[in-house]
Amino acid sequence: MIAGSLITLGTLGDLIGRRRLLMIGAAAFGGASLLAAFSTSAEMLVASRAVLGLAGAS
Repeated sequence: MIAGSLITLGTLGDLIGRRRLLMIGAAAFGGASLLAAFSTSAEMLVASRAVLGLAGAS
């Protein structure tokens, strides 16, 4: 997820601002970390790890 979204999120950072994208990514990473910590199934854990990858790319 990280490698596939680096170029897209880099372009998005140019459009909305790198600092704003960094703050959005940090908040999304924190929320996804909580979701991963309290996941109740394997599918929920995999989905939250995918969101962690996207948030980590920003």
